[in-house]
This record gives sequence, structure tokens and C-alpha cells, in this order.
Amino acid sequence: APVRDLRSLVADRGIQSGASLANLRPRKQYANGVSVMAPDDRTIDLLTFHQSTRVLDDQQIQWIASYAKVLTYSAGEVVYAAGSEVDGLLLITAGELEISVSSTDGPDQPIQYIGRDDQFGFLAIYDAAPMPVTVTATQDTVVICIAKVDAVRLLQEVPLWRRCLMQSLGPRLRQAFMEEKISQRPRLIAIIHAEDDSPELTLALAGRLSELQESVAIISDCQR
Repeated sequence: APVRDLRSLVADRGIQSGASLANLRPRKQYANGVSVMAPDDRTIDLLTFHQSTRVLDDQQIQWIASYAKVLTYSAGEVVYAAGSEVDGLLLITAGELEISVSSTDGPDQPIQYIGRDDQFGFLAIYDAAPMPVTVTATQDTVVICIAKVDAVRLLQEVPLWRRCLMQSLGPRLRQAFMEEKISQRPRLIAIIHAEDDSPELTLALAGRLSELQESVAIISDCQR
């Protein structure tokens, strides 16, 4: 079957609006006295789009979907406030979330933006400590939510899914560490002096960069 557009799926399936993740439990039906999972079709549809589950087979996707629920958050809506406990794993299928930290001298400072195919809470579900960050939807956002206790168990039962989620952390961690290292590298100014006043202009530029807390190194053909 051809891959359907994500927006049309959201519209056709009537995605539910945001709610607490604390009581997300699978719906069940009973057949011949045996309790079996009854995953929601709209959850299965959206789950197949997420990067972390694309390598899973249909049975694995349905098993995960039976413990999941689809929620939407409007632009500007707070998903998690700083100091709260993460009670579920979020798989983002559309939109964008801003992760920010509090500032003593102004509004919260954004430190990261995550969007479609990203996840939030993979590490936090193993830690009961309060969240040090605030998570806010910057635009209308659709997420697949799996309650904490269910997510921990499912990640053990479906190791391929756990491995895919762990691999997704690599680029984000590398970006965070590389950005810090790059910001600490000195700015380099290299000028071949064609005019007598070039050294003075170079020194003035270096001084101004230093005032802006930049680390400056100068390579010059001037003997001064």
C-alpha cells in the first residue's frame, strides 16, 4: 500500500488532545477467556512513521502500540514543567518541542529543539529525579506516549527497538558536545597588511572581539 501523508492520517484518525501520561494503559478485549491487547488503529498508523520503529515487524509495532496513546499539544503548550517527573516516553511524529532551562535574569533559555522522528524521555524514564528542564510545544505537535512503567518493560521485551532509540541519542549527544568545544575555540584573524593603517585596524577589531568575550588569536606579517 502507498505511504500516506502524515497530516491526512492525523485528520482522518481524529487524534486526541494532550493529557497526562500517568494512566496510559492498553485497552483489552476478551476472546475465549484470554486477555489480548487491542491496539488503536490510529496509534499503529502513526507509530509506523517513527524512525525508531521502522525496522520492527508488524507484530512488534502492534505490541508497542497496544500500550501507547496519541496526544497532540498546541503551540505554546507546556508538555513538562521544570521540577516535574517524566511519567512516559514520547515519540514525536509531527511538530516541534523546545527544551529550555530557567534563567535567573530573564526568560527560560532554549537549549535544544526536537521534532519529527525524535524522542523525549528515553533516559528520564529510568530516573525518578525531577526534570531540570521545561518542554514546550513550539507548534502544534503530535506525539506517541507510552507510560513509564510500560515503556521500561517494552524496551526489555523488544531489544531491537531499544537499540534504535539508543542510536538516536548519538547525534544529539555529539551535537551538544561538539557545539561546546567549537564555542571554546579561538577566533583567528589572518591579514596581509597592504596599507600602513592595517595593523591598527586589526588591533581594534581584536579588541572589540575580546570585549565580546571572544578568544582571539592574530597571525600577521607585521613585525610590530
